[in-house]
Amino acid sequence: MEDYFTGSFIEKKREFKRFLEQLIKIIPFLADQEGDIVNLHSARVALLASSLASEVLESNESLVFLAALYHDIGAVGSSVHPARVINMAEYFVDPWLSTHPIRSSQVLRKVGFMKPASNIVLEHHEWYNGGGFPFKKKASEILPEAQALRVVDTFDSIMLLTGNSNMSLKMMERTSSREYDEDLFLIFKHFVKANDIEFLWFEPEETLNITLDFIGKLKLSIDDADVFELLKVFDLKKHPANGHTKRVRDLVSLVCAEVGYIPADSLVRAVFVHEMYTLYEPFKGSYMGSVLRKELIENFSLVFQAITDLEEDPFVNEIIRAACYLDKKLYLNFAEMSIRDIVSTISQLNGRINPEILLALKKVLEEHGRAIYKEKITDTHWANG
Repeated sequence: MEDYFTGSFIEKKREFKRFLEQLIKIIPFLADQEGDIVNLHSARVALLASSLASEVLESNESLVFLAALYHDIGAVGSSVHPARVINMAEYFVDPWLSTHPIRSSQVLRKVGFMKPASNIVLEHHEWYNGGGFPFKKKASEILPEAQALRVVDTFDSIMLLTGNSNMSLKMMERTSSREYDEDLFLIFKHFVKANDIEFLWFEPEETLNITLDFIGKLKLSIDDADVFELLKVFDLKKHPANGHTKRVRDLVSLVCAEVGYIPADSLVRAVFVHEMYTLYEPFKGSYMGSVLRKELIENFSLVFQAITDLEEDPFVNEIIRAACYLDKKLYLNFAEMSIRDIVSTISQLNGRINPEILLALKKVLEEHGRAIYKEKITDTHWANG
């Protein structure tokens, strides 16, 4: 306990804050995962859209950069990455994909530093002629920043197919008068021809470094509540357990206290990252402009260590996997469950988890289950028998 009365405790708090800052910054990259690679779609769109908006629209460059960096976060877990969709009809094959602008905006609206960008994200699939989604806004009804994001978003998707900027612009011209403000598109066309931007697809390591440098200059005021809001998009990718990561954090911390351990830094950090792999299937086409996930994560030392601990430390893995399993089993039905039902669910881990941990989980859920699952229960449903 002496650490709590020395400078090391303060340093641990500072390091945990640095971890949260790294986590906030890596989340949009990990939302672009396809198999073991990161396609850097959001990074390229952020760099180009922010440049276009600041030069042409006199918009806040940092605001547009953040909006573009997080614009597809609500699509995590859909059947295909949005950057791989070219035809409008393909968005509506998967309802999760067609509603991703709304979900992205809803998440970002609850994150303090992202709230001003949430409306830009909400409108990034609206078309100038009203043929877009989700609200079929048109012309001046659409935020100028969202129109800039729409142009660049489409350009990147087509570049992933063609690998040639001139060819991509020609393909965009077919729908330019319907999908974009024609003047804005012409300005963007001139911007592309006047600047060497193809390296963004052919030199992905350089793209990553430039994006990381830009992010490093941003002053982001965050707390763990902001991080948990963003992590909800990863929570939802497999199961409808909104807030799963936070509940697992609560369970793990209480179990550590119950068995007499001071929660190790590695254990707490590993909880935050345990759901941060997306379900986008590996793409059966070009991976131009991508980096390996491992190469990306190594740029964020504390996040990299957390993921390493989760994968390689048996103690960390055991506790987190047990808590993760139980939350997925308990969340939907907790309101109707008795203590006996909870014990029965815990018993399914017999032989796979340290008995001491199982006993601690049982006691934690008996004593703190009401608080952890407070939105799921009422007094009339909580039974002891």
